[in-house]
Amino acid sequence: MEIMIFFKDLDIAKKYKQFFSDKLIDCDIALSVQDASAKAMLFNYSFYLIDKDLALIGEDLSLMDLVTSSHSSSKIIIFADNVTNEDEKVFYVKGASLIQNYSETIENVYKKVNSLLSLSNRDDFFVFSDLSLDRDRRLVLRGDKEIFLRNKEFNLLEYLMRNVGKVLSRDQILDNVWDREADIFTNTVDVHIHILRKKIDEGFEKKIIQTIPCIGYKLDIC
Repeated sequence: MEIMIFFKDLDIAKKYKQFFSDKLIDCDIALSVQDASAKAMLFNYSFYLIDKDLALIGEDLSLMDLVTSSHSSSKIIIFADNVTNEDEKVFYVKGASLIQNYSETIENVYKKVNSLLSLSNRDDFFVFSDLSLDRDRRLVLRGDKEIFLRNKEFNLLEYLMRNVGKVLSRDQILDNVWDREADIFTNTVDVHIHILRKKIDEGFEKKIIQTIPCIGYKLDIC
């Protein structure tokens, strides 16, 4: 495993490099935007630890875009003290994890790196914002809260999480979640979305199950 660290504070970057080096993990520190972009194109790092404000290389190209286009298996962790909903949406849609408390201990970041690494080869675990779905364990969490879902609700949420950010029509949802041979009412999808939304979104500040009028639904950050 190799890590690239790109922080505004070079002293903090050096502390991270020393910590990970002590764990026998190779680390490089990017010293500038140009250095970060060059390293990202040359080397296939397993992880990128980046300040939010340094994630953009230029007006039209972000470091996240460069990494994901060159090395689709790489993981990105963004550090930020203040994050808008729009920022968070961009990070999660691009597959980046977010650490919103910049004072997070290096030990906790190390645990997060190992956790992401262990999940990276699984195709039965999905994460979006603070929502996670573990298909193997039939477990759904919103933050630290475990959410009980019936079979169809679970399958519906899994389909939405497999297609984060995509607008899904009611017909698409029916084709992928329901058996077309079964008796299905015209409002079946709407009813199940309503139930799922109450379980997933009710009581949480961020609403992530979005209605697209006259079309369908999508999983996104509002």
